[in-house]
Amino acid sequence: MLLEMMKRYGTLEQGKWNVREIFEYRFEVNENEGLFACLARLRGVVFVTGFAVQDAKIITADEGPDWISPSDLLEMVNDPRFEKRY
Repeated sequence: MLLEMMKRYGTLEQGKWNVREIFEYRFEVNENEGLFACLARLRGVVFVTGFAVQDAKIITADEGPDWISPSDLLEMVNDPRFEKRY
């Protein structure tokens, strides 16, 4: 479902050289609502997804706990939600 939402594609490339088989990503921007979404694939086994908003006021109360602000990044390693590491 996320791949269908994110139509824009990217990888690292220079001239004819690229790393599509190692790293690629998709993303989409909704400029009207100030939303950004991305999905990255690394070596076919690690997938990372992220969402960002320009104005935190558009996040509803029930969505709030899963969002972090830039000022929270330094404390993220101590947050129980992120204890499990692979």
